[in-house]
Amino acid sequence: MKLKIILIFLLCMVLTGCFNYTGIDRLTMVAGFSIDNKKDTFILNFEIIDTIKSNPTEGIKTKVIECEGRTITEAITNCKKLLSSRLYFGNTQIVIINKDIAKKGIHDIVLLLLNEHEFRESLKVVVSDEKKAKDIIMADKTNNAILSYQINDIIYEDQSITLSTALIPVYKIFSQVISKDKAFVLPNFKLKKNNDDKKVASSNGLDLFKGNKLVGHINEQNSKAYLFVTDQVRGGDITIKLKEDKKVSLQVLKSSTRNEFELKNDKLKVKQKINMNILLRDYSMSDREKDEEEFEKVKKEIVKKMEKEITKYVYELLNTYKIDVFNFKENIYKTDQKLYKKIKNKKIDFFSDIEYDLKINCLFEDRGFLGG
Repeated sequence: MKLKIILIFLLCMVLTGCFNYTGIDRLTMVAGFSIDNKKDTFILNFEIIDTIKSNPTEGIKTKVIECEGRTITEAITNCKKLLSSRLYFGNTQIVIINKDIAKKGIHDIVLLLLNEHEFRESLKVVVSDEKKAKDIIMADKTNNAILSYQINDIIYEDQSITLSTALIPVYKIFSQVISKDKAFVLPNFKLKKNNDDKKVASSNGLDLFKGNKLVGHINEQNSKAYLFVTDQVRGGDITIKLKEDKKVSLQVLKSSTRNEFELKNDKLKVKQKINMNILLRDYSMSDREKDEEEFEKVKKEIVKKMEKEITKYVYELLNTYKIDVFNFKENIYKTDQKLYKKIKNKKIDFFSDIEYDLKINCLFEDRGFLGG
């Protein structure tokens, strides 16, 4: 009996464990990488963690290595010739794509990122506004030792503070990429000189895609309107220009967008309601108490101005790109099948046959301003 127990114990020790375990000393961690091409060759630049130079005193160090291949997979494989350990993508945050590649289509790239088991589906794809995607991955660092993580932080912060870009994990664009006509956006980045005269990676609005191809660009100012219309605003700061060149700063505390659709005279009427909680920063408590009537006028003017600017932008974007930029069709498909069938039978397009009606409800909150 004792012999059987000993044999079972020995077998457990021999037969258990991770069959594909690889020690960290045999892995090269990739923080992010860029994808460029030249004729029939893909050129990839990987920002990797330099485990030799990194130490507690000087912190984490990174370096960039370049590899080429006829396919992206081949380029990754060819990197093994330059490294003593294989590339590990479990902590990869950012993939930067060349603009020319994006115009031709990112279908194969997105499928690779989602199908390859090492890539996390939460990684972000961004488009380079520079001639090469490599230019972004080689940018100077500022507040983070790892540039790819710095870009990821910028995207995260900008959506909730400046409302100039959107945080979009790669898994969220899968259905759009494999379609022919669905629209979506990805963050755009460019190089910009900072106060120290360094060329740093900077958020540059959003790039608009139809299916899997890049078709246009939405600048930082219009990105705010896009995020409101598509219900992607969770907070942030905006500046409104009122009459007589007066400007007011607003902090959006909450925002939610609701849609109603109606088919009338072969026109699709989109009734959109945006509810916001706003903090008006330029008026102290004493200012409000001194002239409550003036303050009420300012609030009404703010709402009217926002409605006008967003409405103008919606029509401008629809007429410029001639596509269903805001995915109203998909929204109807999910919420009103009866209306969707009517629209489909009448072959209503989602740019010239749309009547857009916006109503903004603002709750102006007071956070206890000190009177002066």
